[in-house]
Amino acid sequence: AFIGLALAFTVLLLATWLPLVALFSTLSIVCTLISVMGGMVMLGWELGSIESILISITAGFSVDYVVHLAHAMVQKEGLAVDERIRESFREMGVSVFSGMFTSVGASIFLFMCQIQFFFKFGCFLCGTIAFSWLFANFMFPTLVKTFGIGPPLTKKSPFTVAQPTHWVTEDGNETSAPVPGEAAKVEVPGETSLVVGEAVAEADL
Repeated sequence: AFIGLALAFTVLLLATWLPLVALFSTLSIVCTLISVMGGMVMLGWELGSIESILISITAGFSVDYVVHLAHAMVQKEGLAVDERIRESFREMGVSVFSGMFTSVGASIFLFMCQIQFFFKFGCFLCGTIAFSWLFANFMFPTLVKTFGIGPPLTKKSPFTVAQPTHWVTEDGNETSAPVPGEAAKVEVPGETSLVVGEAVAEADL
């Protein structure tokens, strides 16, 4: 479970490049893990091979919803925290809810299984998905609203593609957009100038 949490934090950090957002997302996963383990105790399950397997994969099942919301939130650059939260829910809220609804619905059929593993897995899946959705939709945005998104890990994410400011054609004229069918030299601040051909110019349009 701890390895899963570490991997989840790493994935969230790479997806958002904001340590504070990654921390809040990981806290959401931790709360889901604690809730699921508490549910197992309330159901009277003893720690065995099945329970150990289920606990070890909890982090992987819990990261899905919060990472979608976190990634959508950090993509809304230039907006206040409130607007980031609203836009992330406007963009991903329906998709996240649909994923939760279908997963919970699928797990209900496992409740009727006679094989112990499938029954316990159904209970585990239903509880994990439900708790994960609740913490991702309520606790995570509350923490972001209260403490903000924090500074990025570096000033520039290594996964951000530099955007050109202007194009210089072969005859030396500057343009604000590439000209289809004509090769151009793209000049990017802080980056080495690149020569792009016809296919790239048309694709950029």
